[in-house]
Amino acid sequence: MKPPWHGILKIPDSRFPGISRAVEKTDVSTPHSVERYTHNWHGSFEGFAPTPAALMSKLPREVPGLRNCHMVGQWTTPGGGIPPAGLDGRNLAIKLCRRDKKLFHTGMPE
Repeated sequence: MKPPWHGILKIPDSRFPGISRAVEKTDVSTPHSVERYTHNWHGSFEGFAPTPAALMSKLPREVPGLRNCHMVGQWTTPGGGIPPAGLDGRNLAIKLCRRDKKLFHTGMPE
């Protein structure tokens, strides 16, 4: 049986045919999993109040020992929420484009 989020890979595949074949692992967070792993009340997505020191710190974005494993999301940037998660994804895309000597550009797909 395919996981319920399997269909989400159709979206990038429509723009970049075959890209979903490169996906080795997926994970989806729900309020229940947030509560289970972080003990945040009712799975609240911003369940902590960061200290001034935490707001100025940077968490590592790469997992040691795992090649091409990058972390982005609301927990990797102090403050949390959707805007920092989107910015993390964009910054990773820029970094990967630089690494692969590809042009990064923004805009609507044609």
